Amino acid sequence: MGGDIIDVGIPLGPVTVSVNGLLRKLFGRREQGPTDVVAERFLTLFGAHGVEVTQIPRLLPAVGLDMLNTRASLLKALTCDVLDGAARLFGVEREWLDGATEVLYPCRCCYKRPQLFFDDLGAVRTDGLEFPVRALYSDKTLSGGSDRPQPVVLLLVEKIAEFGDNEIQRFRVYYDSWDWGYFPARLQLKAMARIAFLEKQTPISLYRVPYRKLEMVREGKAVPRDLLTRSPLTSPSLEDFALSPSESAQSQEAEELPAVMEYISKHGLGCCEGSTKDR
Repeated sequence: MGGDIIDVGIPLGPVTVSVNGLLRKLFGRREQGPTDVVAERFLTLFGAHGVEVTQIPRLLPAVGLDMLNTRASLLKALTCDVLDGAARLFGVEREWLDGATEVLYPCRCCYKRPQLFFDDLGAVRTDGLEFPVRALYSDKTLSGGSDRPQPVVLLLVEKIAEFGDNEIQRFRVYYDSWDWGYFPARLQLKAMARIAFLEKQTPISLYRVPYRKLEMVREGKAVPRDLLTRSPLTSPSLEDFALSPSESAQSQEAEELPAVMEYISKHGLGCCEGSTKDR
């Protein structure tokens, strides 16, 4: 079984360990050929989304278990249709799978175009997912009273499968260089968060992550799954920066709420901008 990918020597632990073991076994015995990068990225893509190699056929039935057993059989299985299917499944660029780019995600921006965000949100299949919008930040706290750079990244999360307790998700990443210290950007984020929460029943979880990882996600070069393992019930959440004390016990920066309401009215974002909702 010297050429096998799946054998008793492969650990059955976390996906990252399993994928690393697979890659070592698959590619570590000879110099890589020009097509090996495609097989490597194919396996890595599934592993980065929490999918075990033996579960790949459940998402891509055209790839059988026997095709995942050796280097030669895997490369033969990776037809254009299979690679296109994998790219669609996780919403990534096919060119990344081909090894032609380091950027996984297509460019998506909504700065000064808030309706695009809500169009995207409306297109996401939640299937019971209660937190389809997440926000990453890297500073100790978000403070509108400081003009220091405070980068924020917006993500949309979509559930595509569930294997036992393991929820498989895909992500849409916004490339916008949001800076909480820049008033126009902060104002738009607050307006979108208020409408998402009050009218779409969508809270926006805040995750503090290292700056380097935040930038990798914002540039579309990293799958954000491992950064979202903590509970999505965060305190505060992004909408708390756009709600009054009567609307949220965690209300933050309520002094900017009049400007938020004006932005909402000016851009026609809400059908009931003055609505309130007890948390």
